[in-house]
Amino acid sequence: MARAENPLNDFGVGEIPAIDGQGRIWSPRAFNRDAIYAYTLGAQLTDSYDFTRAVQVAAAEFAPDTVIVLGPGTTLGAPIAQALIASGWRGLSSKADFQARQQGEPILISMGMAEQRAWALS
Repeated sequence: MARAENPLNDFGVGEIPAIDGQGRIWSPRAFNRDAIYAYTLGAQLTDSYDFTRAVQVAAAEFAPDTVIVLGPGTTLGAPIAQALIASGWRGLSSKADFQARQQGEPILISMGMAEQRAWALS
């Protein structure tokens, strides 16, 4: 039914990189449209999304200075922090390491928290 409502021709070349639930990066203008169509209307609907892997791939491949959680709310902050710690991102090896880093120049900002939102906007 999803394929009938969303034909292949509706899929463009993309504008920004995307990371799927298997940790694969889909770079704009550099992916096979048939493959992303098959993933989007196949595995993305039927398989579990590996959020930890997606976060770890994003951090490793794109090397952001700061990770910003858009929201709404703050529920993704802890899972993202745990994924970053598990991968040893920027030398993190424990919750204590993460908390210490957050005290100085934060590496994870949640737009759902007013005081952190100000950091992102400055």
